[in-house]
Amino acid sequence: MYSKRFSLDQKQTDSLKKYGFCVATVAGIKSIRFNNFIMLDWDTPHRGEVYQNLKQLCHENPEELWAIYDTFGGVHAFRLNCTELPTSAHSIALAYKLDADIRYVELCISRNLWSARIAPKPDRNGDFICFKGFVGSGIALPKTQWLLQIHHNLLIKYGLTTPSKNSPISSLIRQIQLVA
Repeated sequence: MYSKRFSLDQKQTDSLKKYGFCVATVAGIKSIRFNNFIMLDWDTPHRGEVYQNLKQLCHENPEELWAIYDTFGGVHAFRLNCTELPTSAHSIALAYKLDADIRYVELCISRNLWSARIAPKPDRNGDFICFKGFVGSGIALPKTQWLLQIHHNLLIKYGLTTPSKNSPISSLIRQIQLVA
């Protein structure tokens, strides 16, 4: 398992309690930490397999809704239809079922926080994280929509993606309008 050396300062702890997220930097890598906003990570050049697994999960569970981001080294996916801690039995089972990066999952469990990188890795040229779209037909919770927008805005702020009319929130609004 991972070392317990990681800790949040008082301002970050207060932010987590009040808003459900904070920003932290560990080993030169800036990330946003969530207490119960599920984000899974896959380090793989085979993005199509990840998309297929998520599509299959959503087909079997119509209440599911995931926001997908392509990354330099793989895929990030945020679960929008519910919130859970990384230590919950359901979160752990879901991560294993979807074959998410086990090292990332173990790290989240040890910290009891989900984590998503929001700034380029040091010394990585061409690093990016960009919104790909949604998988599933479930309904996003207001809190998860808000946290996804904060995450996306931080990606823009730190130069991992660029502003566009195809942001996750504008796409989510269009999706909701199409259903209504």
